[in-house]
Amino acid sequence: MTNKFQIPPNAVRVWRGFRQSTLPQEEFFSRLGETFIPSTVQMQIKNGLDTYIPTIPCGLEGKPDTVPDETAILFWDSQQTYKDGFNTLAGRTYTLTHGGCYTKESGANFPDLYQGKIVLNTCYYLIDKSADWMHGHVQHLVADASQGNLEKYTSIISDIQSRGEIDGAVVCIGEAYIVYWQLGGESDPGFQELETLSKWKMTRQPQDYHFPNGSALWDKWLGMKVVPGDSFNMQFVRRFEMKKAIPPQPVAPDAVHVWRGFKKGTYEEFAEFLGHVFLPSGSLLQPNAGLHAFFPSLPNNEDKPDSIPDQTALMFWTDQNTYHQGFINYDIEV
Repeated sequence: MTNKFQIPPNAVRVWRGFRQSTLPQEEFFSRLGETFIPSTVQMQIKNGLDTYIPTIPCGLEGKPDTVPDETAILFWDSQQTYKDGFNTLAGRTYTLTHGGCYTKESGANFPDLYQGKIVLNTCYYLIDKSADWMHGHVQHLVADASQGNLEKYTSIISDIQSRGEIDGAVVCIGEAYIVYWQLGGESDPGFQELETLSKWKMTRQPQDYHFPNGSALWDKWLGMKVVPGDSFNMQFVRRFEMKKAIPPQPVAPDAVHVWRGFKKGTYEEFAEFLGHVFLPSGSLLQPNAGLHAFFPSLPNNEDKPDSIPDQTALMFWTDQNTYHQGFINYDIEV
């Protein structure tokens, strides 16, 4: 991990969700993208959510109804941290959103340490050490499963654990499905061996998803686009990271907007507007849109030719595209 904060391997909720049959697939995808997935992050960060990796097998060709329509792993500071979240309004409100999408057969569990035996519908973690799943290489398998292969699954999972080439793994086998997440260990053959035991399968390497500027709880934002087979590793600043000093963030030399402004009206009116509105709004409204530095200047007005600007500024942005994107979200131009 890049920081010293330890995320316990058993502090992960293993979610297997089944879509309500009365809920059309397109509406299911809309609810996931517009509300459910982003609200999981935005409402749970301060409750101690450390990693969230949702995947949507729903809608893929040939997927059996007995295989979950959505899977997810959610890591927390600890198991107690998750439980304490229900003491908050955000935690209770978020939990109620599940009822609008999923059947009563859906659910999540904390895993036990795998010790060579598999019990159906019990979740297990294979590596008993802290790991940062948000910033690691993750592979995910969702597939049908036969109870007749339980001995083979047990053997493969035991071998994965004993080889110790992976950084982490979480697995759950139900009556007719298997869900398996692996962190690192790309050279370990176990992932592919698990695949071969299924007739229908979906494998994914969850893609990093960064929330765009202007997508917090109170912003006007339409949400994410979700389609069958999507798998996201949601990227966000975690609660324990908020306590750390923000490191320097170098920006490209061509990502600076060079401003030259000429006043309207009198110099006194111009100076008052700059001091009371324009300069403060640049500093307060634009950092969320990607502004990194703001250097305004006012040349001495005495004997200044009208051909010389009355105000200049350098405004450094994350990149040029970030500046242009700001017009979409904020309608503020500087």
